[in-house]
Amino acid sequence: RCKGIIMLRQHSRLDYDNVAERTYELYIKIQGVLPAYTNVTINVLDTNTPPTIGVALPIRAAIAENAAIGTTLTITSSANDIDGNNNKLKYYMYNDGNVGGAFEMDANNGNLKLVNTLDHEKLPRYEIQSYVADELNGMLNYTIIIDVNDVNEPPVVDKTFVININENIDVNTEIPLVNLQIIDPEKDKLTFSVLNTIDTGVAIVSSNQIFPTLKVTSSTKFDYELNSLLNI
Repeated sequence: RCKGIIMLRQHSRLDYDNVAERTYELYIKIQGVLPAYTNVTINVLDTNTPPTIGVALPIRAAIAENAAIGTTLTITSSANDIDGNNNKLKYYMYNDGNVGGAFEMDANNGNLKLVNTLDHEKLPRYEIQSYVADELNGMLNYTIIIDVNDVNEPPVVDKTFVININENIDVNTEIPLVNLQIIDPEKDKLTFSVLNTIDTGVAIVSSNQIFPTLKVTSSTKFDYELNSLLNI
């Protein structure tokens, strides 16, 4: 009786899905005995191979900050279950990166649905940690980076601002509206204008300050007995 060892060549690998059975012819030579030949069949046993992603990682997507709740982001991962059925792959995401629960993932295709409001100024990017799994729980982690695109938003102004002015005020008197609350989400340079100067008797002196300054253009409008309230 003699023994031999068959070794896998360095840097070689077995793949059940490509070749499940290999047969080799062995040449056996023992001193003083005629050489013999024999066939050795090696059965390659299947092991579950995790899914693969067929696109460059991390996966990137973008969405406008004013996107409506329910908007779907199509995430193309080209996931492949090498030794199974691609239609049975499931997609999940970890809590990491999904700040405020902004998105939900469709387990059947990996797409994301917007379920909460976005704000580019507060959070311009999400990095959502996800994974795809096959039927036998083979899994592959991947990251989805979502850029929240900025959308210019109108300034927020205190619409109930009230200021008291004495009647018979002189023409060209300036009235700075220092306490008027104005917030621009993008912190852009603001300009101001009065749309009803003829009706109110005031105009803007300067439109490039952090608050507007009014100038009286007609003192006749500031007559308490004729008009005790001016809506500018």
